[in-house]
Amino acid sequence: MGEVPPPDLWQMIDAYTAAKDAGLRKVKLGNFHLFVKTREEYETVEKIVGEESF
Repeated sequence: MGEVPPPDLWQMIDAYTAAKDAGLRKVKLGNFHLFVKTREEYETVEKIVGEESF
């Protein structure tokens, strides 16, 4: 797995929305340090997925 890069911000947001669109209800995002690098990115995630998904 060392050769597989971590997901970027938009890949994680896309995966989150795809899971929600598929009908999953308790979707959480974890390991923020892998895909959120700045305060601005954190705020973007918070706006799109909501704080309850952290």
